[in-house]
Amino acid sequence: MGSASTSDRDAALEALHTFVEAPAQYARSWKERTGQAVIGTLCSYVPEEVIIAAGCLSFRILQVPSEFGRADACLQAYACCLARGTLELGLGGQGEFLDGVVFSNTCDTMQCLADIWSANVEGGFAEIFMMPVRTDHPAARDYVTVEIERLIAGLGERLNKTISAAALQEAVAACRRARGVLADLQEAQRGPTPLLTAGQYYDAIMARWIMPPDEYVCLIESVLAPPHPVGSKGPRLVVAGGPMYAPALPQLIDELGACWVADDLCTGGRAAWNASETQAGAVEAIADRLLSRPICPAKHRPPDVPGVRLVETARRAKADGVVVYRLKFCEPHAFDYPAVKKALDEAGLSSLLIEVETPGGSVGQLRTRLQAFLEMLADRATTERPG
Repeated sequence: MGSASTSDRDAALEALHTFVEAPAQYARSWKERTGQAVIGTLCSYVPEEVIIAAGCLSFRILQVPSEFGRADACLQAYACCLARGTLELGLGGQGEFLDGVVFSNTCDTMQCLADIWSANVEGGFAEIFMMPVRTDHPAARDYVTVEIERLIAGLGERLNKTISAAALQEAVAACRRARGVLADLQEAQRGPTPLLTAGQYYDAIMARWIMPPDEYVCLIESVLAPPHPVGSKGPRLVVAGGPMYAPALPQLIDELGACWVADDLCTGGRAAWNASETQAGAVEAIADRLLSRPICPAKHRPPDVPGVRLVETARRAKADGVVVYRLKFCEPHAFDYPAVKKALDEAGLSSLLIEVETPGGSVGQLRTRLQAFLEMLADRATTERPG
């Protein structure tokens, strides 16, 4: 990787911020520029390679409305804001740029949302990709392989296209490159002085889900190219949880002088993992990646215990504390939290649970709680300092 000027890095960071700040606008622009379809997704277990091989933009739906008047007529009010907001996006017409959505069986709500979308949202189609809960089951690889092949056939029929083996192989390679540069970025962020501010890091990991992989690689390579700027030296935080789709938390981390040094988010670290490269075919390679990646709370793989990987992530990043970010009414993450909290406590890692009910949340309340947590970390550091 060559060197980059400050202007090149700044331009790349500005582009990432622009895309993440208005993802729907980016998708509309891409669609107008290419004439190709935009396919929405809601889970990192959906094989983006299949969508990309069809010539489409794989677009993670993350920026959703914060009012759910239409959606609440079709979906219970105690569903998470991502499910309700996504349905509101479709019912209210703001998702008109989506030619279809590929849902996943992440949880009962998301699985049912596919049928609700099909019955109530005009325009784009709905597909569902089913992952086994036990990713270590002897039959899991065969099951996932058949599901990928079914999705290939289904998308091909919906789009009136043939998704060739060569196109799928190219998409596998492109996505692997994108995950690779994101992993390199995360390694740089864990350094003694993080490469990016929290806001910039948020933009960098979120852009991964709304851009073609090769375009993303070009931007992140510009960000990573030396010389590296000197980062902040404030308290070091790991942020963990499900999907983060509002910038309030990273903005406050910067405002309060802390550093975001690592993550264990489904829109970040967990999905940046690459399986070992093999000679397997493209479908089998995708199946192996999905089954061997770090699991989320919606999956089960003994002897994995919730929280153990998060402790390892925090220790590797030399973090001072962990912020657990959770969407209200997200049952899989709520079920895992007691075990996660226990693992963090036993490891001597201070943690803060933040639960948000709407995309923006209550910024004032969030600032107060985060500031108090950072003050606690500072007091602890003073108490534990030798002498």
